[in-house]
Amino acid sequence: MSEGHISDITLLIDDSIREDLGTSVENTCNREPLISVIVPAYNEASNIEKLFKGLKKELEVLQCYEVILVDDGSSDGTADLARRVASRLGLRASIIRLDVNSGKPRALLEGFSRSLGMYVGVIDADLQYDPKDLVAMVRNAIDHGYDAVFGERIDPSRDLVRKLVSLGAKILAKLLIRKAWKARDPTTEIYVIRREKLERCLGAIRPRIKLGLEILVRCRLNRVSWIPVTIRPREGEESKFKFIWIPSYLWQILELTDYFTLRYIVGALAALPISILLWNYIGILAPFVGAAVKWIFIWRDIGLGSTLAVKALATAIKIAEVAAWPVTALIELILIHLLRGTRI
Repeated sequence: MSEGHISDITLLIDDSIREDLGTSVENTCNREPLISVIVPAYNEASNIEKLFKGLKKELEVLQCYEVILVDDGSSDGTADLARRVASRLGLRASIIRLDVNSGKPRALLEGFSRSLGMYVGVIDADLQYDPKDLVAMVRNAIDHGYDAVFGERIDPSRDLVRKLVSLGAKILAKLLIRKAWKARDPTTEIYVIRREKLERCLGAIRPRIKLGLEILVRCRLNRVSWIPVTIRPREGEESKFKFIWIPSYLWQILELTDYFTLRYIVGALAALPISILLWNYIGILAPFVGAAVKWIFIWRDIGLGSTLAVKALATAIKIAEVAAWPVTALIELILIHLLRGTRI
């Protein structure tokens, strides 16, 4: 894969692990690794030993594999410890250290750019995901010829607030992004993708908070599967979740929809005074003129006929007083998004 996704960050890349093990992945397999497992890590020294033991145990059944741990500027010696543990365990691993903490998405992109496997898998370093699930995903992809397999997360231990935030994020993605409609868990953090498919879209993937969602939307994936994975609580540590990530996620949604929602809202605000002004002159036709004005802002994504049809339904609901105005506006918003892509 091409490099250079983090050109503004100095990389200290240590490939000596392979030499220390006395063999290289290529020599062991006599071909490309079956799977490249990318592990982004930030201050995860306390988890490295258990993580690498789990990865070695599960990945050995695949024989041909490589682990690429990307230390995202840790201050607790994560990279040095990972180097020592991998050598002692005989884990086929490369350690990449980024001098600057630039976030998980950039760490993953750097790992992607250095992967050699037929498939590329992602697993976090915090032990919340079981390496056994990742191997099951690889087997599922191979056995059924899937371009990608994503984990559908089951998290019985998560607190109510986090569950609500997670549910809201999933619903938002499924409502607003056409490619996410059938996704069981569009914001998942564990997945496997065929490297050939990843290479073709890597330049389009942006380092956003939910990189799996970027892949799902921006890559041409013909066959996709989902399998349940159970999230384990972080051992002895608090969650790294930050509410400041929510605005970042909302911005990512806007980007992935080519700002369709934002353009729709701007169009609606522009159409509102026109509809009000014309009501006294043309009555019931005024909302449809407003809809046509709104359509000017979203014409690339939806046909005028679909826009007018949604407005007709919304107007009928208002006249029948079936729902309050805010509810009707929300219904109209959802329907417009569902019909996005139609050219009628």
